[in-house]
Formats: sequence, C-alpha cells, structure tokens
Amino acid sequence: MRRPVDVFVAAVLVVVGLLQLSSGPARAGRREAVLSWDDGTAEGSTSGLAGQRMAVRFQAPPGSCGLLGMRMYSVDDGLENPIDPQLPTTMPFTVWVWCVGTEGEPGPAANSGYVPFADPYAYPEDAWVEAMLPEPIDLSDPTHFPGGWFFIGIELEHRDSPYVGLDFDPPVSGESWFHDWSEWCPSDTANLMIRAVVCDSTASPVELESWGTVKQLYR
Repeated sequence: MRRPVDVFVAAVLVVVGLLQLSSGPARAGRREAVLSWDDGTAEGSTSGLAGQRMAVRFQAPPGSCGLLGMRMYSVDDGLENPIDPQLPTTMPFTVWVWCVGTEGEPGPAANSGYVPFADPYAYPEDAWVEAMLPEPIDLSDPTHFPGGWFFIGIELEHRDSPYVGLDFDPPVSGESWFHDWSEWCPSDTANLMIRAVVCDSTASPVELESWGTVKQLYR
C-alpha cells in the first residue's frame, strides 16, 4: 500500500517557486487563470486515510480577486470496479479553502467544505478533475487573505481515495502541505498536483498564456 507519510516533512524550505498561469474559459463574463506549482507530469501519487487533508498555498496574481475552485490530477488507484470494469473506482472527497495561519500553514477555513462529486465513481482517473466551488471566494479581502495568499485542497472521505498526483521534478516549491489529524507539515520533496482556478471581476486579462512572476518566498 502506498503511504502518504513519505511526503510529510517538518520544515519549510527557502525556495524560489514558479507560479504557472494558463488560460481558462470565461464564466459569467469573467476571465480565468489556473495557478500551479507542478509541471503537469505525475512522477508519483499520494493518498491517505479518511479525515486526512492535503493543501497547496498560492498567491492570487494582480487583477484576480475571486477563487472559483480547483483542479486536481487524479491517479488510477489500480483497483477494478466491481460493478463495471470500465468505470473508475475513486471515491468522493471534500474541497476546502483555508486562510494562511500564523506559521504559514493552512489556518481557519474559508468555506464550509464542499463535496463536488457526491456519488462514487463519478470522475475519471489519470486525468485532471475540475471541482468548482458553489460560489466564488473573495480573495481581495485583506482581513482573511492578506497579500492574496490562500490555501486550497481536499479532505479524504475514504481510505486510499483519491490518489493525487505528485510532481518530484525540481524546483519543489515547499507550498504543498499534509495534515495527519493533528498538525500540518509541508513537503520538501514533491509538489502536489492541485491547482487553483482564479478569476478577475471584469473582462480584463489576468496574465493569461504566460509564466507568472518568479516569487522569492523567503530571503
């Protein structure tokens, strides 16, 4: 059985990360961008037990003020569906958004927890899964999201499901975090393949089709 604890660590790295921005569709007159620390290729995967959480920290780029949801790379768990071998076997999960805590970890929840797929076997494996929130979250609120920083991620509702892709290729951002029921720990070995979908409030572009600014997180 694959163990998520292999990517649990206890210290934040001093790193320079790349914030990837790519184009997305316009919804309700908005322009969208996808924020990412991974390079799009999964060299591994991680899962856990029910109640464990995974999160990735991002900073909303200038011009984007709304968090629409997330994209997650769901890896095949290697099981066979007992109902139909052609169906996937990944189970539902809960999407959470967190403010940044006092030590840089995921802090207070910014939503009430959202289950985008209530039915089992409802989304593909070895593919990007898009999970949009019922309502956008206002990232321009300086009280909850100073500097536009936020976390987005998932809580497992079932053991070993889903398996989330891991990108081991450098640079490793140090922005992927894991929760083992008692504390959050960042990873210095891999980037979780969880991305944030943000938008602007107007029809103006948000650095679409470009690599974003190189961000020096710690000096």
